[in-house]
Amino acid sequence: MTVFVLEGPDFAGKSTLVERIRGALEARGETVAVTHTGPPDLLDAKPLAQIYLDAAASPLDTDHLIFDRLHVGELVYGPIFRGQAHITQTDLTMIDDVLQGRQAQLLYVRPPIETLIERFHGARGDDLLKQEEQLISAITAYDSLIGPDCSGPWQLIDGSTLSDSDLNTLIGYGRPVN
Repeated sequence: MTVFVLEGPDFAGKSTLVERIRGALEARGETVAVTHTGPPDLLDAKPLAQIYLDAAASPLDTDHLIFDRLHVGELVYGPIFRGQAHITQTDLTMIDDVLQGRQAQLLYVRPPIETLIERFHGARGDDLLKQEEQLISAITAYDSLIGPDCSGPWQLIDGSTLSDSDLNTLIGYGRPVN
């Protein structure tokens, strides 16, 4: 089973890219399961461990498992909404290492900041971020945690400019052309 993990701030286009990946894989006749954990909610009603257990319980008889946000968002949104995250940088590294061991595709969906701000001001209303300062904080945190140049295991993707050819390269398990 191939695992894709898409992380990035609200308004980055993660869910849209997830649907493009799903569509391309299903067009090849392959099965796909998608799990959306979303940013931690304001009430913290569902323990983080349960979110990960639910994700792990996704169908194992599928060809591909796509996470529309998984673990990095906790370190970004936890401090914004609760004042703290329920995982540490060490936990993040450990989870990344496990995902790399499974040869997961780790995708940091990050269009230019101007695009994110423009999308924020045309908000859909279902995003948690309600102030531009929160968006800037989220972008800064993601860039700090993953790295704006993605020199580690993460691939930097701007889903809004990703061509179909580059998408096919990506799901063929190679890095897309920048």
